[in-house]
Amino acid sequence: MCCAGLYFLVMSMATLYKHLYGVKRWYRLRHYQLLRQPLCVFCKKLGRIQAASIVDHIKPHRGDEQLFFDEDNLQSLCKPCHDGAKQQLEKSGTLRGCDVFGLPFDTQHHWH
Repeated sequence: MCCAGLYFLVMSMATLYKHLYGVKRWYRLRHYQLLRQPLCVFCKKLGRIQAASIVDHIKPHRGDEQLFFDEDNLQSLCKPCHDGAKQQLEKSGTLRGCDVFGLPFDTQHHWH
C-alpha cells in the first residue's frame, strides 16, 4: 500500500470514532481528568511545571468505547508534549530523552 493509501485508511478510520469526542460523557471525563491532574505529566518528568490542556489516551483506543472512557487510560499533557513527544512514542514505540536524574524516559531502556 502506498503512503497516500495508508494515510487515507488511517484518516477514514479516525472519522469513525471522532464522534466520541463530542459527547457529554467525554467532556465531563476530560474536565475531571484536568482537575485531577492539572500539570503535564511529560513536563513533570523533566522537572518543569506546565499546565496541561489536552487529555490524552495512554493506550490508543482505536474506537473501543470501553478504552476511550477508561479513567485509568488517561493522562494530562500540554499541547507541545502531545503533538511532539507523544506522537513520537506512538509512531516509534520509544520515548527519547531523560528525566531530571538522567534516567531515560523509555522504561524498556537497558538502564532501568
